[in-house]
Formats: sequence, structure tokens, C-alpha cells
Amino acid sequence: MAAPPFDPTLDPVQDAFVSLWGDMGSAWGINRTMAQLHALLYVTEEPLDTDTLMERLAISRGNANTNLRSLVAWGLVRKVRPNGSRKDYFEAEKDMWEITRRILEQREALEIRPALERLDALRAQTGASDPQLRERLDELAAFLRAFRGFAQVVTPLLAARNADLVQGLVAMLARMSKPEA
Repeated sequence: MAAPPFDPTLDPVQDAFVSLWGDMGSAWGINRTMAQLHALLYVTEEPLDTDTLMERLAISRGNANTNLRSLVAWGLVRKVRPNGSRKDYFEAEKDMWEITRRILEQREALEIRPALERLDALRAQTGASDPQLRERLDELAAFLRAFRGFAQVVTPLLAARNADLVQGLVAMLARMSKPEA
């Protein structure tokens, strides 16, 4: 495959999507540039090289490289090299089920699991010396374990792309969360 042609303009809707995805990423604790890079690669049919990504998002090479490495590590972006090109190009995973599954797995592995390990160590240190603190730490640990359990149930459903089952689970949880009248 030859290097893809470069179209320096984004459709206004694509541009708005890249901005929206960056805003959403920031709200969820993900680096804005990382989210925008992912969004741009997601809406672009052809793989893009680092120079193109830098130009379209007006970011530095270091910023682009750091965030592209993270996206590759998360499995959200793949590095490709078209025949005859010396440059690396990048393309995003396009399947939203797979994207969501990978993000959920990464958040659990990089945030929830380490937080639980540290929390368990703090709980062991607290013992009976401060019962109020111990109670709060126990409650937080229980919540994080419940979240891990939820993630472990939902991840295979996402992998199976079973929309009916996921929507049924969401509907059931919504019914359970409403107080009885």
C-alpha cells in the first residue's frame, strides 16, 4: 500500500467531533491531546503520519509522540507502515465496542487495581486505632471492588458485541436504582 494522500482540511463535523472527543476525554480524566489524536484517527479513513497529526491539531512532536505511544499501548491505535514509506502511520480501532472494552480494561488495570492495593495497605495499617477512618477505607474498598466486579461482567459483553444484553443490563440497573414509590 502506498502512502495515503494528505487532505489538510477536516470536514466541519469531523472537526467538531475531534473537539467534542477532546472535551469528553478531559472530563473523564484523559489527556485532551490524547483524546483529540484518537478522535482524529477514528474519523479519518486513511492512516495518518505524525507530521500530519501535528499539523492538524497544532501540537508539538513531543506531545504527539508521547500521546501516540499511550494510544498504541492502550490498543486504541495501531502503527502501520505503508509500502514504500519510511514514515510510521497510525490508524485507530474503529469498532466502538472494542474501543470501550479496551478503555474499561485499561482504566481498571491502571487506576482501580493499584488504588485497591494501596487502599488495602492503608487499611492494614489503620487497624483498630481509628475506627472512623477504618470504616471509610472499608467503604471505599467495597465500592472499588464492586466497580471491578462490574467491569469484569461488562468486559466480555463488550467483546461479544452483544448490544441487546448490554442494553438489558443497563435497563435492569436503571430499574434497580430507582427508589420504590
